[in-house]
Amino acid sequence: MIKEVAQICHQKAGYFLALSNPCFELWLILHLVDVSTLAPKTQELLFQNKKVSSNKTYSKKMLADYLGGFKEADYPAQKLIPNVQDAIKRAKKLDLHPNHRWPDYLSSRLYLLLESLLNLD
Repeated sequence: MIKEVAQICHQKAGYFLALSNPCFELWLILHLVDVSTLAPKTQELLFQNKKVSSNKTYSKKMLADYLGGFKEADYPAQKLIPNVQDAIKRAKKLDLHPNHRWPDYLSSRLYLLLESLLNLD
């Protein structure tokens, strides 16, 4: 399905696909830490994003550790918002192949959406 959506976005002017791989939580983590500086093993665990408990994946546990808890429907966005510029810079740094339709490696393209909304591009 992603392939079809990516193709439609590519064909329409002004459309783009802003995905995070492996998950949206990576975008939130980028507000808190430069993932590119983490140990390669930690980056691999984050990319694999396997369950580490019955209700948490690696990325959700990482967020919980950084934020002192994490619930998808109720997380402290006010702690993240001041770091949007940092998240954009960090996401760009992770995006090794920005010309690919979507990242197939540890990366987030949410920076494209934020740059568009903030008129930073």
